[in-house]
Amino acid sequence: METIDFAPVKAADLKPSDLAMLVGVGRVSCSYWLNGHKQPHTLHHAKVRRIVDAIAKATQSGLLPVPINTMRRERAHYIRQAVAKAAS
Repeated sequence: METIDFAPVKAADLKPSDLAMLVGVGRVSCSYWLNGHKQPHTLHHAKVRRIVDAIAKATQSGLLPVPINTMRRERAHYIRQAVAKAAS
């Protein structure tokens, strides 16, 4: 199985909790992935790959990173929309 490069997630300035929300796993798991300690489990691998690819596209198109003036409670909604738009 290929190793997932999480550089796009870091370039988009997303936190482990942001990635956890998108993937549907715990924040600690995503922290391990982003810090290079572990890779996603095989059951999550394909989904994580698609999400990381969508994050890369969203960053390239200027949808991410999240604008600084975005309120905290709106951040998750903004990230979901940006990733969904980039994935389509």
